[in-house]
Amino acid sequence: MIVSVEYSYEPSQPFMCVPACINMILRRRDFNSYDQLELGNRLGLIVPENLSSKYPGMRTSDDMNQWGIPSYNLETSLNKLFSSLDLNLYHRYFPVHYIPANNFIDFISENIELGNDIMIGFDYLSVYNNGEHVGHTSLISKADSIQNLIWLTDPEYIPENDRPIRCEKLIHGMEVKNDGIWIFTDKERPRIPQPF
Repeated sequence: MIVSVEYSYEPSQPFMCVPACINMILRRRDFNSYDQLELGNRLGLIVPENLSSKYPGMRTSDDMNQWGIPSYNLETSLNKLFSSLDLNLYHRYFPVHYIPANNFIDFISENIELGNDIMIGFDYLSVYNNGEHVGHTSLISKADSIQNLIWLTDPEYIPENDRPIRCEKLIHGMEVKNDGIWIFTDKERPRIPQPF
């Protein structure tokens, strides 16, 4: 069975894949979107030291493994962000080791069927076979539970280039970065199934 959700595509500025994904979720839910730099700042964005002038007020580091918005920040800061913006939106984070691999596609499909949004964090090189071993996020926009395939809406790839990715490859990419998925739902009526 194939399930899908449509997003109004937003390309990300450098190191802004999370803010771009958040904006695509907000627009799909008929909320206003925000400046990626503002969202990045609120979520604890870390950029390379040599780019500090382009990203005033952001934390910096020479360690490329720290660049972007750390997953551990997102677990608590996203719900705080939604509350501060008075949005009827709630999220729950599921680390990769919490989702049984044999139930992954069903968990994704069920969340899409419920109208939830899914952001996935993974190692870029492990999933796309190019680039570097850096953390990255995209939105899951389509799932085929028969073929065990997932399509991503990636803020670094134009939508016409979306292609299916095997679930096993995405799970591996999450494991490399010890990352996971974020499920977004209505705050007033949260409907997030358990992944087992």
